[in-house]
Amino acid sequence: MAPALDLRMQNPEIDAVQPHDPWLVKAGQLELTERWIGEHGEDPVLNPFLGDLRGLGPLLLFSGTRDLLNPDTRLFVRRARREGAPIEYVEAPGQIDVPRSDRGPGSPAGRHTGLLPGGVDRAWTCGRRRQCAARAGRPSC
Repeated sequence: MAPALDLRMQNPEIDAVQPHDPWLVKAGQLELTERWIGEHGEDPVLNPFLGDLRGLGPLLLFSGTRDLLNPDTRLFVRRARREGAPIEYVEAPGQIDVPRSDRGPGSPAGRHTGLLPGGVDRAWTCGRRRQCAARAGRPSC
């Protein structure tokens, strides 16, 4: 999907994407990271960007160019390819967070429809609706 691959948020390109991502905030991500892994940000088990990619199984990553995590996703994909890891990357220009799989055959993720279990996409969509509804003070899905 669109994973947080480097929890340290040190990529300088993140700051350029920040004004365009309406959902994720770098300061918030750093706070969550501190609460989740504390001083263990360099541990590759907790911070996938630092892990060994040898023997990695096939990956399918999606990322939108307005996603705060996109710069690290791009770095990870380049590294994975350089190291020979089997990875397919779908980038959605102008999109935020995960390009949903139900956007039809013309969408960047459209050709992958059916690869993601329907429940994953429905849960993601419902979760986003809940967040938006909570911000607006109205009921959600």
